[in-house]
Amino acid sequence: MANTVDPDDVEALRGTIRALEERLERARSHIQCAEERFRMLFDRSQDAMMTLAPPSWRFTTCNDRIGELFGVASADVFLSLEPWRVSPEFQPDGRPSREKALEMIEKAMREGSHFFEWVHQRADGETFPATVQLTRVGCDQRAFLLATVREVGDSDRARAALRETERMYATLVDNLPGFVYRCKNDAAWTMEFISSGCLAVTGYAPGDFIQNHRLEFVDIIVEEHRGPIWEAWQEHLARHVPIELEYPIRTASGQERWVWERGQGVFDGDGRLLFLEGFISDVTDRRQAEQERGRLQVQLAQAQKMESVGRLAGGVAHDFNNMLGVIIGHVGMILQRADLEDQLRADLVDVEEAARRSADLTRQLLAFARRQTVAPVRMDLNDTIGRLVVMLTRLIGENIRLTWRPDPAALPVRIDPSQVDQILTNLCVNARDAIDGVGQIVISTADVTFGTGDCALIADCQPGRYTRVSVLDDGCGMDEDTLARVFEPFFSTKGLGEGTGLGLSIVYGVVRQNGGFVQVDSAPGMGTEFRLFLPVDPGVPQSTGRPDSRAEPAGGHETVLLVEDEPAVLRFARRVLEGAGYAVLSATSPAEALRISAGHPAPIAALVTDVIMPDLNGVVLAERIRQAHPGIRCVFMSGYAEDIISRHGALEPGVRFLQKPFTLQELKRKLREALDG
Repeated sequence: MANTVDPDDVEALRGTIRALEERLERARSHIQCAEERFRMLFDRSQDAMMTLAPPSWRFTTCNDRIGELFGVASADVFLSLEPWRVSPEFQPDGRPSREKALEMIEKAMREGSHFFEWVHQRADGETFPATVQLTRVGCDQRAFLLATVREVGDSDRARAALRETERMYATLVDNLPGFVYRCKNDAAWTMEFISSGCLAVTGYAPGDFIQNHRLEFVDIIVEEHRGPIWEAWQEHLARHVPIELEYPIRTASGQERWVWERGQGVFDGDGRLLFLEGFISDVTDRRQAEQERGRLQVQLAQAQKMESVGRLAGGVAHDFNNMLGVIIGHVGMILQRADLEDQLRADLVDVEEAARRSADLTRQLLAFARRQTVAPVRMDLNDTIGRLVVMLTRLIGENIRLTWRPDPAALPVRIDPSQVDQILTNLCVNARDAIDGVGQIVISTADVTFGTGDCALIADCQPGRYTRVSVLDDGCGMDEDTLARVFEPFFSTKGLGEGTGLGLSIVYGVVRQNGGFVQVDSAPGMGTEFRLFLPVDPGVPQSTGRPDSRAEPAGGHETVLLVEDEPAVLRFARRVLEGAGYAVLSATSPAEALRISAGHPAPIAALVTDVIMPDLNGVVLAERIRQAHPGIRCVFMSGYAEDIISRHGALEPGVRFLQKPFTLQELKRKLREALDG
């Protein structure tokens, strides 16, 4: 059966086709009209317009405004250029124009539109600012960009500059280390403007103060300062001059902080006050630093004064020890005679005792001046002080209770054992004298550590670990004036003949000589606490045994070279050594000693020399003599320690030192130790 087509269906299909053709024609007409309108707007626009097509992003079309704006000869010349070729190599922010242009193009394609400011360049090299609007046209792979470029005129530049200035000042105000304000000159200082820095300084948001929304600014000023601040402001306003002042405020957290304010009144042409304006910043840290600096300057001045007195004391002790050595030595030799009358012997014993007491006084001066020669060892202060407690208990008497509280964590320190006796004896005697009647003294130790920040606030402190020795009493205490002078030599609150005023000076000098420092807390009627901080020297504690000073030292037959520039000391020492059996070669100067050693054919067993002499010190002399006599043993003598034989008064290992003044037994013993060592 043959297929047939319904005539009605054919006619309907033809009608549909005609309708589609009509719609297509109308669409073509609309598109043509749109293109004509776009072309008319494109060509007649007062802005330079051009299109850019991917992927090279070259210009594809442009309007006539291009030639005028960019100074090119024709549209064809312009269309042959890449977009970044009509710009300088770099934009004002320092970025390359090509790199930044591609970034702007990518952003416009991604977001559909992008507006930005740009610097272009004409054909003659002149640059000009412009605004650029990039708009994506189309949404498929055939999409392109329409660029509209407008040169920024004077008014536009002025508006842009104004916006930039406003932005800059807003940034500056927000980044200030404080806040700016404008307020009324009323009792509340009602704020009309206050910048965001207010929050960091006061803890309150700016809105809390504007028109007294939540609180009045005067409310955060510490109450007793409000009246003086108001009076100061009114006095400065009356004179039309700025004001600067500091005062404390109470922050939102309840903390008291100090602020610095600089402000002024703003007046109209007739001199009427309009408002107050100014700047406020937090100066708490600066005030605390200034206070701490003042305290440290006082400490520095005190330390410099103590150092000057110490140098003077050391110099006096040096010369005095030479003379005392002669007195003690000759008296000792005379007392060895068997034919002395009893009365003469008794008189000489009194002379010897007086000389020894004078020698003790010079040793105290040397201890204060930190020029006392010592032989430090590692020791456990808990053990050492524990053994001293019995002696100290007898020293302070039965009416005062002595309590010993050692800290098991306290580590060993390096110090001469005799110095521990010195400092504890002096502190306990001082505490005893401060107690009227019944009382208590507490000695304790502790392990403490100081960091760099701590040491910045403590005079003489170096970062590290310390063992603290504390001596606390419940005596009468001291006032501030006494505390300021407590370590000065010969300063004493005791009556005439009741003390030398050297006890606490010795404590200060000994602790400083051993690299530590001292702190004192006291107040009238509240007792006193001395805290001594000695650097920790971990290791195995060493023996603190001392030779028996009462045993008569052995003599010898060796040859000894004796060098001393003080004739009286030289004569005494020579007589002592010759009396002990030694062959003595004596010299009054280093030059003479060098001549003697060079010309002496036999070996010289020992050199006994003063340390401080004209032209050459004893250590250098010993080194030169040792070249001719390699096996020679050395004993150094001095009235005070010098760094050429010791470090801060502490003997180097193997160095034999004889502190002036010395007895004949001490001289013979030290020489024998050197020869037998």
